[in-house]
Amino acid sequence: MDRVLEEKGNHYKIEYQENGGGTLTTPSIIEFDIEKRSIHRDGKPVTMRVLRVTSYDQK
Repeated sequence: MDRVLEEKGNHYKIEYQENGGGTLTTPSIIEFDIEKRSIHRDGKPVTMRVLRVTSYDQK
């Protein structure tokens, strides 16, 4: 299960809950940015989206 805790422009903070197949559910808070970067592919400029994790906290 995922839950968006915060969203500001291209910055996101989500809570991810993982259940390892049993009754123990492990939540994690992940913060990340989605940035656009320009690269050259076959001599032509291409814009790509890049995910950059800025914080990870496992409870």
